[in-house]
Amino acid sequence: MPIINRVEARSKRVKIVYLCIYTVLILGALSMLYPMILMIAGSVKSETDIIEMRPVPRYFTDQRVHYRKFLESKYSGQILLYQQIHHRDEKSWHTIDIPSNDTHKELAHLFNQFRKQLVEEDWQMLGHITGPSRLQFKNLRRYRQFVADSFGGSLEAMNREWKTAYPSFLHLRPPIEKELASRRHRPDSGNQQLLFNRFKMSLDAAERFIVDLDGYYQLYYVRPTYNSIEKYNAHHGAELHSFHEVLLPSIPPTQSTHRADWEQFVRNELSLIFIRIAPSQAARYRHFLKRRYSNLAELNEYYGTTHATWEDIHFPTRMPQIPKQIVTWDLFVQEDADLDAIQVVGPRQEFETFLESQGFDRTVFGNHSAQAAAVRASDWGDFRAQINSSLVENLKRNYLVVLDYILLHGRGVLNTIVYCILAVLSQLIVNPLAAYALSRYRPPSSYKILLICMATMAFPPAVTMIPSFILLRNLNLLNTFAALILPTMANGFWIFLLKGFFDSLPRELYEAADMDGASEWTKFWAITMSMSKPILAVIGLGAFTNAYSNFMYALIIVPDPEMWTLMVWLYQLQTQAHPAVIYASLCLAAIPMFLIFLFAQNIIIRGIVVPVER
Repeated sequence: MPIINRVEARSKRVKIVYLCIYTVLILGALSMLYPMILMIAGSVKSETDIIEMRPVPRYFTDQRVHYRKFLESKYSGQILLYQQIHHRDEKSWHTIDIPSNDTHKELAHLFNQFRKQLVEEDWQMLGHITGPSRLQFKNLRRYRQFVADSFGGSLEAMNREWKTAYPSFLHLRPPIEKELASRRHRPDSGNQQLLFNRFKMSLDAAERFIVDLDGYYQLYYVRPTYNSIEKYNAHHGAELHSFHEVLLPSIPPTQSTHRADWEQFVRNELSLIFIRIAPSQAARYRHFLKRRYSNLAELNEYYGTTHATWEDIHFPTRMPQIPKQIVTWDLFVQEDADLDAIQVVGPRQEFETFLESQGFDRTVFGNHSAQAAAVRASDWGDFRAQINSSLVENLKRNYLVVLDYILLHGRGVLNTIVYCILAVLSQLIVNPLAAYALSRYRPPSSYKILLICMATMAFPPAVTMIPSFILLRNLNLLNTFAALILPTMANGFWIFLLKGFFDSLPRELYEAADMDGASEWTKFWAITMSMSKPILAVIGLGAFTNAYSNFMYALIIVPDPEMWTLMVWLYQLQTQAHPAVIYASLCLAAIPMFLIFLFAQNIIIRGIVVPVER
């Protein structure tokens, strides 16, 4: 019989009560859903917008935020690299704005033509890889797949050829390219670098960006040396407005202070890839070698050459390819080469030559770099062209990282499946048998037994972890499924709950079964278990939830990584992953539990409705 009958339900007062009840229930539901929505939204974010606690990420509707995320991905999360290439002063991705409407469309078109015909591998860096934010962008996944395909999926063949010890292709990291403009960079002719270069140049030009020597000069030499543009102007007698107007000339300047800066940077800081020396320095180079080596035989032995005379030595006007010769050429550039014979040849110089061939007047940029202006316009155009694919990439990127990690540790998935099945089966067998015995036979000590069962709830599981570990170690059961299953087979609360449910079943059914000569097992299985499906569903769901989410106990009892469950591996991922990846892992981890609940909900609801109707 309902608490409120149909007549009373028609009154205004009762309708208000109903409204209040439903309002409270809806607010309660929203309070539970809101954190979940925030977590789902966080799983599709990155360093650009991870600090924004919004149920709907802003880049869904705000093109400016989306553009920031695109730049973050292209420059692999390295804000200093963005500053260097774009000639901008933004300190974080959150402050970047979209280009103004007067962006040079013609310049962007010419730059796209220029970068497509650029063949110098060491002048270009691959974007969308990975960086300090610990996010993994799309080209890192492509690179791993490219390497796996190149070796026919054989990890052993790759490690043997590269002389590495990668445990899987998912551990593969590309060569570091962020210092291509630095003297610390040395060309690598190894097989791994050659394959990476082949992969890099096989992609569309929009996936790469070109080294900016002016940006490197400004960011790593001029700024640290002078700290402020006012100090730079006072030292050089200039009237510049920002460091972005300080460009690296191709040849040594004539003004003394500019010349001193140029010499210090080019001789000691700039990558040798971009330096050329006039052929007139050949005699001076050979004289430099004579001072370093006491005789020609010593030089031949060091270089592995067979020069008959000093004049037979070839003078390289650009950086050699042999490592030992690179060291000598580097020292010659630093110590002995005539400054006026040194020239810087980089992407900006080549781009300006290209602009002149196309009839474009570069003087419209004044003291600013034409390359930087072209890059800004080109990046905006690339974003507009890839806006849909960029959105899809942002949505799936973090989830793919988690799935790759789970796939890498596939034994963890198998261990979790086996553990959950055994936990559910064992608890659905042991607990009903114990409760059935207490309910059917009613021993004199049944209430004491129930009291002991309920008393086990007074001790938190953490208290029993160490004693359980010691006991299982003495039984030689560590690193086995038995160690995970045995301590949780019998549960005091489940036994108490089942006994109460079994006591409510009609006794007449058992008396009729006795008259028909049914065995005790038949009465237990055909009557008790078949009529207890709702409560068994609750116990099964609880057993699955406890086993699936078991982390600390599984880590202590099973120290062998080969026996770790999925929760332990996800914890390992979370210790080294970006917060957005952590959110993605939590969302994926919640899916199996959600599906199990959907599967069991009808039976559970029957357990709520049937006793009321009875």
